Amino acid sequence: MPGDNSRVTILISSRVTEGFLNKHIKALLGKPYKTLREGRHGRPSEIARLLYPFLDGQLASKDEYHCKLTLLAERFGLRADPRKSYRQKQFATAVAALDGKAIQGERCMLRVRLELASDGKDYVLVACRQDSPDRPARI
Repeated sequence: MPGDNSRVTILISSRVTEGFLNKHIKALLGKPYKTLREGRHGRPSEIARLLYPFLDGQLASKDEYHCKLTLLAERFGLRADPRKSYRQKQFATAVAALDGKAIQGERCMLRVRLELASDGKDYVLVACRQDSPDRPARI
C-alpha cells in the first residue's frame, strides 16, 4: 500500500563483515578481467585471470613486482614443470594477455614481461605499473 514501509534483513557471515570493516576488499575492473584471453579471440586465460587481481594488489604499494615462475605456480596451485622452457610457455600467453591492461581503478596500465633469472634456472615475471596515457593531469 502507498506510504507503507518495507524492511529487509540480509545476513552476512562475520568473516565477510570483518573483511569489509577492515577494508580488505579489492575492486576488480570487470572489463579488463573479462578480456583476458589466449590470443586475440582465444579462450579465457586462466593464469591471466589468477594473476590480474594478484598483480593489481601487489602494485598498489610498489612500482614493480618480481617473482620466479616456480613460486607463482606454487602460489596458485599450478603444476610447476621441471623444464624452464615449459614454465615460460605456460605463463607466456598470460603475460601477453595482461600487458597493457588497466589497473588501479584505470589510473595505471599494467606492464608485464618474462626475463631469464640471474641463475639461469627459471624465468622471472616482472610486472610494473605505468601511468595511463589518458589519465587526467593532476592540478
